Amino acid sequence: GTSESDWPFGLPVARSRVTGRLVTEDARALSNQWEMTEEAARHELKRFQEGGLIRYKGSITRDSGPRAKESRLSPYFRLGLLSMVEAWWMSDRSSEQSKKWLRRCAWRDYSYWMLMHWPDLPEVPMRLSYANLEWCLSSSDAKAEAWRQGNTGYPLIDAAMRELRTTGYLQQNMRHTVGQFFVEVLGGDWRDGEEWFHAVLADSDLAINSMMWQHQGATGVSQFLVAMDCHPVRHARAADPTGAYVRKWVPELSHLPQQYLHSPWTAPCDALKDVGAMYPHRIVQDTDAARASFVERVCSCRSAAPPSAFSSDGSDLISLPSTAGFSGPGIRALTEKCFRSGEEARSRGRLASPSTEKGAKGGKSKGKGGILGKSASLGNELPRQVYLEESPPRTNRWKRRNV
Repeated sequence: GTSESDWPFGLPVARSRVTGRLVTEDARALSNQWEMTEEAARHELKRFQEGGLIRYKGSITRDSGPRAKESRLSPYFRLGLLSMVEAWWMSDRSSEQSKKWLRRCAWRDYSYWMLMHWPDLPEVPMRLSYANLEWCLSSSDAKAEAWRQGNTGYPLIDAAMRELRTTGYLQQNMRHTVGQFFVEVLGGDWRDGEEWFHAVLADSDLAINSMMWQHQGATGVSQFLVAMDCHPVRHARAADPTGAYVRKWVPELSHLPQQYLHSPWTAPCDALKDVGAMYPHRIVQDTDAARASFVERVCSCRSAAPPSAFSSDGSDLISLPSTAGFSGPGIRALTEKCFRSGEEARSRGRLASPSTEKGAKGGKSKGKGGILGKSASLGNELPRQVYLEESPPRTNRWKRRNV
């Protein structure tokens, strides 16, 4: 590190793990993307309530591209520039859109509640049978670095990862898209994906980030993300129907005809003459086969787990926190059909990928109340002050993430 006049600490300026630059340079670059003041936060809240809120319908998790409808207020909430209590009182709570948005905001408190009861949430799989799940990719692998830098050879994935690295933000569906690619296609450990997001996001939040990456890795309380088909080519039809998104963030492909834009390897040689060596080859050839392999590894891991890791109906059990106030083997969690039917599929000599498994819809019911099972209750009130109190203990691995 070195010193800068706007660095308020006595120690040398640290370097960013994201860009390698001084963190003060990163801060100045992000200030071009976000005006981080209370006035700007209130202005953005008003803008959303008077404009974007009317579009807050349908699936927030599944909708992307032209149908995306996020408020983009999360960085202001995260940094304390905007209060959720203030947003509540400023909202017209009589409209269905407003009610839906406020319900979505409650996930923030839900994740704090989870982190209080499961302080090892950033590191330890909540599902008991997934402790020995095999991961095929280390964080230092070249493919992992290609994912982080947006050089996977899949334009939609690369556009999203470059946007994230530049702006510190990514629309929710695209977060799931790049997360699914990392975990299910590359075989990367969800904790490595979580660590990168923790370093890059402008709205980085230990509780929310950990909860959502546990979901992405199929190890958390919900597995509904597994059943979403975020194939980097098929999904591009909805996420980037005109190609404008890819052309903005992957400019080396900007002159490629639309029919080849999201799968440049299918383009004839004359169409690729302007691309040349500027854009990388695909780091994975068959994403569907890779996802099917992920399902098989999960099924193998579950089949090797002891009976005590499952409920009487074969569902996964979640570890019971010490704060539960009662004893038991664990808490029943809804389990995706593609994992529960793995043994039967293997006996037939095949395993379907999550997107083609018949009946594996992973719909809204798997993301609502009841995930922890009706027999379990850890208190009726969410601990709204947990994020203001002393941080929970962190493992040695987590200490690497404090820069």
